[in-house]
Amino acid sequence: MTIGFMMDDIYFSADGLQHLPSHAALIGEIITSFSLIEGVVGGIYGMLRHQEIDQALDDLNKLSSNHARVQAVRKLIGDHAELSKDAGNDALMKRVLDYAELRNKVAHGVWGALRTDDKVAYRLPLKRWISTVAVIISAGTSGTFMDKIDALKAEMESYDLSALVNLKSEGEKLLADVFFLFNKVAKENAKADFWQEKLGD
Repeated sequence: MTIGFMMDDIYFSADGLQHLPSHAALIGEIITSFSLIEGVVGGIYGMLRHQEIDQALDDLNKLSSNHARVQAVRKLIGDHAELSKDAGNDALMKRVLDYAELRNKVAHGVWGALRTDDKVAYRLPLKRWISTVAVIISAGTSGTFMDKIDALKAEMESYDLSALVNLKSEGEKLLADVFFLFNKVAKENAKADFWQEKLGD
């Protein structure tokens, strides 16, 4: 049995995207790839503080959000003799912050679809949905129920397959770029610490 709710014939339920498997898969891939990006950002932080790794790990655990970790990496990049010379390194971290906003909309959304349409998925913002549910009884008894629903509808967004493909591609490029920076810092550390006598490019 489908459990959820329907608004304007759009089903927002656990199986709401069942007939849109490509959309659902892309949503999952967008969320997963950004989790990898977050991990690599943490790795860059560790690489930039590898001489004090125990303290670095303790400090990293205190950075409770992606935004805080990225800002910490930006500061370390700014203090780094070589990395600070290339404005692209800081720009890369800004890209992580910008993409996080797009990814968060995907990850923190309530998704649904029309049963008669396999082209478009619909997203409601999670916080707006939560607040609407929280006041649904009092809004109904006060006669403002439809006002709350209309406010929720106003924030609904539609995503066709191409929009999700583009978002996924942007995330994949970002993941490759942060991995490149991670490897670059790792090679510099290896040379400085004489892990290898010579590293190839």
